Amino acid sequence: MNPKKRMSSDKDGTPDVPAGALEIMGFLLNRPAFHLHDITRNALRPLGLIPPDLGILSNLDSSGPQSQRVLGDRLKIDRTTMVGRIDELEKHGLVKRESHPKDRRAYFITLCPAGKKALAQSMRLIREIDEHFLVPLTKAEQEILKKLLTKLVLSIATAKIPREAFKKK
Repeated sequence: MNPKKRMSSDKDGTPDVPAGALEIMGFLLNRPAFHLHDITRNALRPLGLIPPDLGILSNLDSSGPQSQRVLGDRLKIDRTTMVGRIDELEKHGLVKRESHPKDRRAYFITLCPAGKKALAQSMRLIREIDEHFLVPLTKAEQEILKKLLTKLVLSIATAKIPREAFKKK
């Protein structure tokens, strides 16, 4: 999907937005979020990754090796889904499972050099996508949006990520 492509429009060029939708906060947050998620998913596909994988790889990169359980709790990913994602990332040589040094029933997940490289490639793509996605906004508006969204994100208890977000389309 082309990152520059915006919402579809009618024949007269008017954006195809349902009547009254611009008054609904959920619509205003979700429509751009879904669009950005689709663009990101398509951009990551050649790397064999999906958007939630970036959370796993970046958390391991910034916080170091950790148990699957701690990683899942931090990222709000349920255990079953986390096992599947770690299986997939391990299969591609991006992470490695090791026996937990203090708990025989748990695994310690470490980021492999290939995972660090995939994360760096992904983040370059994400920055490029963000740049194109935010073109309609001035730099000042982009900063305001980022500050406001950060404030919202930090003010809520994040729910578990739905399993559908982890399915490859």
